[in-house]
Order: sequence, then C-alpha cells, then structure tokens
Amino acid sequence: MQAGQKIHNYVLNSAFLLFIGLILYTRYCIYTRYNLKVIDSDQPFMWIGASDFLKGNFYEPRYYGQSYNTFMEALFAVPLLWFNLPVYKAVPLATHFISLFPFLFMAFYFFYKQKKLQAVLVLAWVLCLPAPNDLLNSLPRGFVTGLFFTSFFIVSLFHPNKLKLLGVNTALALLGYYVNPNSALVSAPFLFYLFLHHRQNKRYYWLMAGVMLLNVPLYFFFNHFYVLHPDYIINPIEYRMSASLFATNISNLDQRFTHISPFFENNSLLLLLLFGIMALVFFKTNKKAFLSLMVLFAVLLFSFCMGKTQEGSTWVYISFSRFYLGIPVFICLFLFFMDIQPKLLLLPLLLVPPAFVAYKINTMEQTLAWHHESRYWVGPHLLELDKTLKDVEFYKNQCQKHQAPFFLISSGFWLNTALDYGGPALFSDFPATQETVLEKRYWVRNTFRDSIVPSFLVLSKSFDLDKQVKSGNNFTITRLDDYGLLLVSDNRLKMGTFIDSVMVYE
Repeated sequence: MQAGQKIHNYVLNSAFLLFIGLILYTRYCIYTRYNLKVIDSDQPFMWIGASDFLKGNFYEPRYYGQSYNTFMEALFAVPLLWFNLPVYKAVPLATHFISLFPFLFMAFYFFYKQKKLQAVLVLAWVLCLPAPNDLLNSLPRGFVTGLFFTSFFIVSLFHPNKLKLLGVNTALALLGYYVNPNSALVSAPFLFYLFLHHRQNKRYYWLMAGVMLLNVPLYFFFNHFYVLHPDYIINPIEYRMSASLFATNISNLDQRFTHISPFFENNSLLLLLLFGIMALVFFKTNKKAFLSLMVLFAVLLFSFCMGKTQEGSTWVYISFSRFYLGIPVFICLFLFFMDIQPKLLLLPLLLVPPAFVAYKINTMEQTLAWHHESRYWVGPHLLELDKTLKDVEFYKNQCQKHQAPFFLISSGFWLNTALDYGGPALFSDFPATQETVLEKRYWVRNTFRDSIVPSFLVLSKSFDLDKQVKSGNNFTITRLDDYGLLLVSDNRLKMGTFIDSVMVYE
C-alpha cells in the first residue's frame, strides 16, 4: 500500500470512529437534556405497553385503542426493565436504539466492505441533521419503528444475486410496512431496484410469490384483529385522498420536510438539491438506480394525496416530517450507487460535520426552546418529567390513604394520561385506573363497565363536581381538595352507569 493511500485510509478510519462518537454524544445530550426532562402526554401509552409486556400481557397487536401503529419501542424496552431501569428511562433508550440502528448498521457494513468513504458519509448525514431531527427520532411514539426493518437492505445491494438474502429482506420490508408504512419510502425503491436486477430470472418470481404469501399471516396478526374487534378502537385511522390534499402538501414542502433536511429547519432547499444531484448522477451512470429514485418520488407524491399527512405541524412533537423519516435512510442506502471522488469531498467531509455538531450542541437549548412553548402545542401537550413523577406518586398516596382500590380519571384533566397509563407503569402498587371517556384499554373498559366498586377516588376537571352532581341514594361524594379530587363511597352504581350519569356534569 502506497504512503498516500495509507494516509487516506487512516483519515477515513479516524473519521469513522470520531463520527460514531459524535452521534452517540449528540443522542446522549438529547436523552439527558430532553427525554429525561420533558415528556409529551402520549408517551405514557408506551410506558404501560412496556409494563404489560414485562408481565407477559399482550392484549392487542397494535397501539392500545388504535388500528394503526405499534408498541415496538415498548417491546424493545423490556430487557432494560429486567434490570430494573425505570420505564421512563428505558422506553426512550429503546427509541434511540431503533432510530439509529439503520444508519449505524449501514455505516458498519459499508466500512466492512471497504467502502469507507460511503460509511463516513452515512454518519456525516446523521450528524448534519438539525437538533429537532434528533429529538423527533427519540420520541417513543412509534414514528421510527418500521424503518428498523430496512436496516439490512444494504447487504442485498452488495449481494444482489443472493436470492435467499433478498427473500429475507423482502419479508422484512413487508413486516416494516405493517409496523409503520413510512418504511415504504425505503423498501419500495429498494425492492424495485432488485426487481430490475432480476426481471429475467424465473426463480426470482417464484421467490417473490412465496414471500408475498407472508401478507396473509401479517394481515391477520396486525389488522384482522380489529375487524373482529372494532370495539377496541378509540382512535380509528381515516383513509381519505384528494387532489386538494396533494396541492396543500406539494406547496408546503418546507413544512413537510422541516425536520429531515440538513442543517436547517423549515427549509427543504438542500434536500431537494441533493435529490436533483442524485437524479442527475444516476441518470448518467446507473439507470436502475435512477428508476428506483423515481419510485421514491412516486411514493412521495402518492402520500401527498393522503389525509393522514395533514395531521401535524412544524412542532417537533407532532411533526409533519414523521411521515417522511424514511428519506434520510433512503439517501444513505443509495449512496451505494454514488461514485464519489474523495479528493473533492474529503476536506469538507472532515470539517463540516464536527463543526455543525459543535454548533448544534451549543445552540440546542435555543434551537429547541420554541418547541417547548405551550402556544405551539398541537394535539399532545408537554409535561415536566420530575414534576409528573411526583404528581403521580401523590395521587397514588391519596388512593392508599383513602383505601381506594380504583381511580377514575377525567379525560379532560391535564394529567390524565400520566395518571391513567403512567401510574400503573411506574408503581406496582398503583390502584386500577380508568379514563372516563377516552380510555384506550378495551379490557379495562369492559372489566369495569358492569362492575360495582363500593369506594373509589375520582379526579375531575371540575373543582366543584361534588356540588353539581346529584347523588341521590346511589353513592356519597366527598371533596378532598380544590383541584378536582373526590372520594366516592357507598356506591351502588355500575361503573359504566356512574361515568354516564355523573361525568356529564363536567
């Protein structure tokens, strides 16, 4: 090996290790400064999922009360719970692992296959995404799960003629789609490329026919359950498509790609420029890769017609970009086809990512500050973790003090999800809980609907519910504080009847 080549190899090796360290340090900052400081009101759902899995309870195949999304992050958190790590620490760690794994696996595989420049570029891409992207990819909300199954696609690109390997990756693509359809942004162009590669191979078609049969068990496992049990669904997914939705999305690309574009929020110019460069390079050098890129564009344009993509904002906790998290994974995967000249790229590659990381970490507090201002919240709201843990423990103690085995929580109370789902996940001695209107656990609704609980606590959003409600001879209601906490005793009503007749006063 010549001296110049040895130096080049040493530089890439050093950059590879440095960039991995910077990625892990960046996520450490996100984890300690945000995941362990602030939660959104939807995260306790993932906590109770992890707690249930730890106990061996698998109640339904998807997110409780929904016919879409999954508790995959909760499942991945279970090994951490075995070591007594608190659920609020374990679940976001699982999310970090799931979101980083596709990039790190690709980078290591590129490096192993001596495509070291591409390996460093994958890591550089992750480093150059803005801080809101790091935060978005750390939220235990099911946003990143499907992309985990695209991690091994890179192996098939290196070995396209290995049909067994392609079969495994096709099966993973199907599984990823059922877990979260945003993985189609990676799997559709990947599978199309390999279709072009094998289009004259009869064995390929037999293999694909066999693998596609997996749709049957996957459908029955993930979806048919809700066809048989529609009463489990509190939040259904609505499939609506229209040209007006397409027009809205295509004319607001800065918002749609706000957290997946490099360096800057709310600016898709660099991302679109990169797409243009890839299209030009692939058109000149690799027609199969070019056509696969066109498939990505087709999937994107199709998604722009769907109503679900309208459910979001530029607020990172419900970001429009959660639907497009597959784009960065696709870009890194298709670096495989880029013939990159290291002499032109090496110096900026070594300087820009570390410099941007230094800037990103030093300005993280300012960059993410507006995402924590209540006026920008859409849908879920934010809670200070330490205060929430103390509040949950306070209400646990109140239930024990009044010997209440059941805690009914108003769906309009600001701490409803943290108490209803977070309480039992955080404390093994927390009483049985139920939300009044929006309880997502069917078995809880079904268990207590016709049950008579003689004595229990109620947490109302109305501080004077005791004055509004007409108890008659059915129960006695006593106010315990001026913040909506009440004791119901001598109750003779079924819980479903109590909720229908009493909580109407809220």
